[in-house]
Amino acid sequence: MDWRLSRVESQARSAVLASVKRLPAGLILAFFCASASAQPIADSVSGFSNVQGANNWHYGYYNVTADTTPGYDPEHDFTPFPVFEPGNLGSPAWRIGSFWTEVTATSAHPHAGDAQEHWAIRRWISGTTGLVRISGHLAKHSAGGNGVRFTVYINGRKVFERLVSGGDTAGSGYSFGVGLKEGDRVDFAVDAAGDIFYDTLVHSIQIEPAEWVMTSATAIEIGTPTVPGTTYQLLRSPDLANWSPVAAPFVGTGDTLYHLFSTREFGTPGYFKAEVVPE
Repeated sequence: MDWRLSRVESQARSAVLASVKRLPAGLILAFFCASASAQPIADSVSGFSNVQGANNWHYGYYNVTADTTPGYDPEHDFTPFPVFEPGNLGSPAWRIGSFWTEVTATSAHPHAGDAQEHWAIRRWISGTTGLVRISGHLAKHSAGGNGVRFTVYINGRKVFERLVSGGDTAGSGYSFGVGLKEGDRVDFAVDAAGDIFYDTLVHSIQIEPAEWVMTSATAIEIGTPTVPGTTYQLLRSPDLANWSPVAAPFVGTGDTLYHLFSTREFGTPGYFKAEVVPE
């Protein structure tokens, strides 16, 4: 996972300002409440097109069976879909003719069985540099099967994962923050997580700038993207050299978990990160 952190600059009786500092791998993104006025940079539904690359969106698949080097490599394992035609549900889709694998404006379907396993991938090429919020909704189209897995990779690094159970047709939202640079490949992959039955995932993706601002000089909200079942410890440093734990260890749920602190609790500007606690 690609880790980032944010610096908090606070002054008495003034609004807290947040600036983002990109750091080496090994640090988790600690971010602040986003401005409600942010306009989307990308939308998977309104930006869907029958032209590869339109609105920075590309549509393809990963042939897991044919991969001689295990593990997803965005440089070599992403193959653009060859055709655009009506899909499994009748909607216009990017797909591979004789397989279940496809991507539509509002859904994706992987393939498993017939000695082939494919992930369905929706790729967005970042045209921006900075902190963004990625959000949307995930749900099964029809109840049945063992569910599907939705995973987000940035240049091949897994930054988010959620298993949508077989009967979850209501679904739920997701949201997390991450730092991007222009040209980054953000891949939204759907795989069968086992059998191929009832594996249409209805999903949406919105990407918007994370204009981290604080409206109060007394509060700091730290959000940590998490992996289910993984234990984290939040740390703080005034100088990026000396780190001290703050709050109690917490267990990830797959969503972004938040901690709220008083700025007066620390007294000086500082950095935050969350580290995985070894089992």
